[in-house]
Amino acid sequence: MSATITLDLGILLEVTSKCKQDYANWTFFNVKDATLSVHFDTIANDYFRLLLVDMNTMLSLSKNIKITFWQVFNRLERGKYGRNKISLSDIIRWRELLLTSYQTIEKIKLLRDRKVYYVNDEETCQVFISRDEIEEVLMKMEVIVLEICRILEYPIISIPTVEERANHTIADAFKRI
Repeated sequence: MSATITLDLGILLEVTSKCKQDYANWTFFNVKDATLSVHFDTIANDYFRLLLVDMNTMLSLSKNIKITFWQVFNRLERGKYGRNKISLSDIIRWRELLLTSYQTIEKIKLLRDRKVYYVNDEETCQVFISRDEIEEVLMKMEVIVLEICRILEYPIISIPTVEERANHTIADAFKRI
């Protein structure tokens, strides 16, 4: 197995973990505390933007981004990583899994380039993306990374977030105020 696949998988793992953390922080501040303070609302929107940027990084079709799911799939297909246990049917299945969320991925790309605030009202937005849509794509990203790890026999059974929400220093600081 090539060291390159290990490096690329490490990047996928790291960014997927960041996306999970961004999502957890965003939902924490948005759902729990955004109505309590404009500061919490601002923090929630900052995490929403981070989430969009990180998710777009992994899902973009652009060749300018260092590593994306699509690039890993292409490299696996072409044998750029050398011999490994990942089959062509696995790659096709993962592509199809992500492509079922193509409209959401396009929304992520559109929203990433704008200074947007999450609004849970379809009528007030030019481009509406629901929390469920984001969560679905994030879960698909996680499933794909975990399946790659399982097939390549990396001992990873879950993708941990950077830190638990309850231990988040910003959240703790604001809760003490």
